[in-house]
Amino acid sequence: MPITKFMYIDGKSDTNKETVITKVVDVTSVYYILPDIVLLEFRKLGHSTYGETVLDLRNKNKIILNIDLGIRETVYVLTHELIHLSQMTTGQLALGRNGSIIWDYGYKVDKNRLNNLTYKEYCELPWEADVVKKQHFLLEKLLNF
Repeated sequence: MPITKFMYIDGKSDTNKETVITKVVDVTSVYYILPDIVLLEFRKLGHSTYGETVLDLRNKNKIILNIDLGIRETVYVLTHELIHLSQMTTGQLALGRNGSIIWDYGYKVDKNRLNNLTYKEYCELPWEADVVKKQHFLLEKLLNF
């Protein structure tokens, strides 16, 4: 099972949330490949941003979560981001040399185009569609844990 590390940019640590998050990471690692260390960074992300998996060669194992989320919302967002982290760990989702995003060793989206997509278009990207399929399964497994 991966080691889960916590970092707080804004706010202070929450041991209850950390306990739940560690369990979510552990259960996820049973079904999906994750890196040896999962780094969770908490910060204020604003009202409409909940989390982000950092697609960066230097931070291959980092997820940023909005510190203002409650435990239930954190679990939902975390499962989404952990699936992205798994996609990155297996090489299915990667960063190209020019900042493009590459899916499944072929489908490529230029970073500039990515920033100009509507929400609907963004949700239709193959790596997002993959998360939607896998997240429901993972949430069911967590409910039965």
